[in-house]
Amino acid sequence: PAHAALDGVVAVKESAFWDQYYPPLDWGCRCTVYEVQGHAETDLSKVALPKVPTIFQPNIGKYGVVYSKDSKFC
Repeated sequence: PAHAALDGVVAVKESAFWDQYYPPLDWGCRCTVYEVQGHAETDLSKVALPKVPTIFQPNIGKYGVVYSKDSKFC
C-alpha cells in the first residue's frame, strides 16, 4: 500500500527516477515495472513519492550491487 502512489507512473528508461524507484523498494515489495510505448511521461512533481529505505535505493539492475559496502549485511 505504501507504494500505491507509483501505480501508473510512466518514465523513460533513461530517467533518473529509476535510479531510486526501481523495485524492490522495501522488504516484501511486490511492485513491478513494464515497458510501454506511446504513453506520456508522468509529471513526477505531482506524485507523492514514497520514502525508500537507503538499502533499497540503488537500482540493482543498473549498478549490479545488492548490498553496498556500507550495509550492515556485508
